[in-house]
Amino acid sequence: MNDKGALNVAPEDAQNPCFWSRVCLHNIAKLAKEATTIRHVLESLFRYFDNGFSRSPEQGQNKHFLLSTLIKHLDHKIVLKQPDMQLDIVEVTTYLAQLAKVESSIAIIGAVSDVMRHLRKSIHCSLDDANLGADVIKWNRNFREAMDKCLV
Repeated sequence: MNDKGALNVAPEDAQNPCFWSRVCLHNIAKLAKEATTIRHVLESLFRYFDNGFSRSPEQGQNKHFLLSTLIKHLDHKIVLKQPDMQLDIVEVTTYLAQLAKVESSIAIIGAVSDVMRHLRKSIHCSLDDANLGADVIKWNRNFREAMDKCLV
């Protein structure tokens, strides 16, 4: 952007959809004044993904915020009904965590806290394995392992 607020676009960027995606996300972020607003915007995007479109773990500029938002999305009512999607979200989050810059941030602290909460729920659920079916036991074990890997 120049000093008058106009966007300077190189000719090679004008045809690049990734460039325009970043511009849109940047503008959305500028419009949002608080985390709640940003989360509402991103939840709409995640609902779009939930309806059968895949997530690409190679994308994402603000990895800490994406990590936090992805973990929070595990509590969404649509995601709660789809155990395989929960595992996919944790795996994408783990991948982003591996790429993220190692530094503290409020988003990372919140994400770690949320991961610990999910891990605690998973461990608590495994204490009552006798009352669960084999598929639920297997899924819970996989989820716990994925959460543990994400924390590491």
